[in-house]
Amino acid sequence: MANETVTVTQSVNNVHVVTSGATGLNAGGDIDGNLSITPIWNESGTEFTSLLVNVTDTSSSSTSELLDMQVGGVSKFAVDKAGDTVATGGFTVGGELQIETTTPYITLKNSTAENTNGGCESKIIFEDHTAADLALIEASHSGTSDDTKGKLIFSANNGSTLIPTLTLTPNFATIDGALDVNDDTDATDATGETGALRTEGGASIALKLYVGSDIVVGGTVDGRDVAADGTKLDGIETSADVTDATNVAAAGALMDSELTDLAGVKGVTISTLQVKPSEGAFEDGDKTKLNGIATGADVTDNTSVTNAGALMDSELTDLAGVKGVTISTLQVKPSEGAFANGDKTKLDGIEASADVTDATNVSAAGALMKSGGTMTGAITCGSGGIDANYSTISNLSDGSSAQDAVTKTQLDSVASTASSASSTASAANATALSALPKAGGTMSGAIAMGSSNITGLAEGTANGHALRFEQLRTIKNDVTNTTYTLVVGDATKTVRLNNASTVTVTVPDNTFEPGDVVTLFRKGAGGVTIDEASGVTINSVGDKKKLAYQYSAATLICITKGSGASEFDLIGDLTT
Repeated sequence: MANETVTVTQSVNNVHVVTSGATGLNAGGDIDGNLSITPIWNESGTEFTSLLVNVTDTSSSSTSELLDMQVGGVSKFAVDKAGDTVATGGFTVGGELQIETTTPYITLKNSTAENTNGGCESKIIFEDHTAADLALIEASHSGTSDDTKGKLIFSANNGSTLIPTLTLTPNFATIDGALDVNDDTDATDATGETGALRTEGGASIALKLYVGSDIVVGGTVDGRDVAADGTKLDGIETSADVTDATNVAAAGALMDSELTDLAGVKGVTISTLQVKPSEGAFEDGDKTKLNGIATGADVTDNTSVTNAGALMDSELTDLAGVKGVTISTLQVKPSEGAFANGDKTKLDGIEASADVTDATNVSAAGALMKSGGTMTGAITCGSGGIDANYSTISNLSDGSSAQDAVTKTQLDSVASTASSASSTASAANATALSALPKAGGTMSGAIAMGSSNITGLAEGTANGHALRFEQLRTIKNDVTNTTYTLVVGDATKTVRLNNASTVTVTVPDNTFEPGDVVTLFRKGAGGVTIDEASGVTINSVGDKKKLAYQYSAATLICITKGSGASEFDLIGDLTT
């Protein structure tokens, strides 16, 4: 029925529906106009019901609705058959709103899928008569993770705008402003104290308390005067570092950087030290020396003086002479004996550059001709050495013929001595002599040494050189460098190579004689490589030229010698 009005009137027992138009409700038509229900309640003792919809539900869908009010086909207010009400717009209650059930609750649901911090919010707003916001309770998502963590914010109007005063999150409660704990004698905590802020049954605040403004304390905090302590803290510079050089120096201390031996200072044991005497520090052994001296020891007795290598005055026959001697008037007595009165006159009688080079004078002088002879005493060589020209010196004794060497006794019997002749003759005259000069030369005959020694001999370093006795005893050469070139003196020796890094041993050309043998021994952890100098060939199994392990050894044998044609065989514990 188009544009019709349905009027419903109610008497005490009946509801009358009156429509205008031809069709009417009884004809089954729809109401296209307004539906106006105007009940009349006119009986004080009767409980009226303006609109009663009583459905007999024998079978229906769970989504069936008792009421669905729409605008343009969109539901605005609906009540399903379970009694649940859904309103898409605002809901204004002019009086009190009371929810009464055994488990009453109000659910505010934000249907937006949002996980931002403060997102998916729901609010309860408290307004005054002018619609101004007085307070706000807002629940929203806490954090940015995709989870169900929430936070609750209580805001109050400060006179101009809403300000969050209390924020509750899963782990924190934040108060923006002062926290007033009312010291009300009627409000006591679990321990009976008034005006206390405590946890349930506890004596302290379990969670952190963040205060966004000043905390004013009228008394002490845990018995301490905060104001007085604050004054002390004000005297300390901001972020004060008392370990800087200035503060450390003011404290009378030293910085680590000022100590040359920091580890030594930290590790020193004071009880092991003593004050150093003014004349210098004691050394190891000094205490032992002092312990060996008896208390009040008298070192002037005969035993102590003798042990010291000195003489007692009583032991000197001419004590006054010894004390009065003038050293400058004396000379060192020659090894052959003291000069006697008249010897100086004998020397003065020898003409300058006297020629004593003939065999008669040489023999008379007790010298040895270059053609050879027999020695009876030792020959002490200078740095020049003696070149015996592959001859021998043996059985030297006092000269008895013109070719014999001169002895000390024979020298005393002639007008000149061999020492004065050698000191006055020039090197050229000495070469012209048939005698061997002290500066060295070449022998043309053998030297018979008898049972005497040749001392002062330089160490032999080449083929044909005489060897010192200690060279025969030296059978090894310890090498600690990482490079080493063999020398002729290594022949018959063991060269011990000792280094933690690889050592390279070079075999030189044209140095060793055929038959010379050198033993190479790897003492250190570092490897050992035997290298060939230019012109050298080393024969080894599989061309292996490295000592295999620590403590491995190999023998190097010279086969041929020649410039650019030296050949060696290498055998032993080798590897590539």
